[in-house]
Amino acid sequence: MATPFGVYLTTGNVSGGAPWWALMATGASMFAMMAAGIGATVGLSQIWPKTPDYVWTIVQVAVFLALMRLAPLSGTHGAEHQVVHAIEREEALTPSVVRRMPLVHPRCGTNLIVGVAIFLSLQSIKALEPYGGTMLALLIALVFTMPLGALAQRYITTRRPNEKQLAGAIKAGEELLLRNAESPYTNANPFRRIWSMGLLQVMAGAYLTLGLLWLLKQLTGAAWLPDIEL
Repeated sequence: MATPFGVYLTTGNVSGGAPWWALMATGASMFAMMAAGIGATVGLSQIWPKTPDYVWTIVQVAVFLALMRLAPLSGTHGAEHQVVHAIEREEALTPSVVRRMPLVHPRCGTNLIVGVAIFLSLQSIKALEPYGGTMLALLIALVFTMPLGALAQRYITTRRPNEKQLAGAIKAGEELLLRNAESPYTNANPFRRIWSMGLLQVMAGAYLTLGLLWLLKQLTGAAWLPDIEL
């Protein structure tokens, strides 16, 4: 997983790279980018109040995707994928080898997000109800998740890493392999495996940011901040 402080890698039993609090920073940064998109539309909608809601939805998504592409996190994400490819192919973790690895990875969480977005978008279209509705939306999502997820990775959520990002990812990979070699038969308990996945930390970071934005809204009443209910 990519974090603002480097790459975090795990097998479920052992991990290497960025510490657990860096995963919270990932959740915080992702939520902050989403909030920036919402904040932009809140401000613009006050200038052009008659604009249809769907336009602001498009603007929110566009701002989020642009920030995702421009953020250093996308370079770290690309480095993460390249190191994982090198490990899975049993290649040497050297800059020259890792740099030629693909940026797109089939198990990236981007694919899941794209799949869910496709399903929810199609499920809300009433015109599809006579043709199966939910089942049709699910089928289309299953068919297009991988190819569209790969495109999203290639052009939005990853980019070629710089030297520092690549070196950090390689170090994380080396730490992971070393710890796995030291404890090859270790089986972590279920809670440990869930914790190692990093999703709890990411969610905690996102909710912490949500709480801070809510507090800022209560204290300042800033119009550009979206209304937040806790």
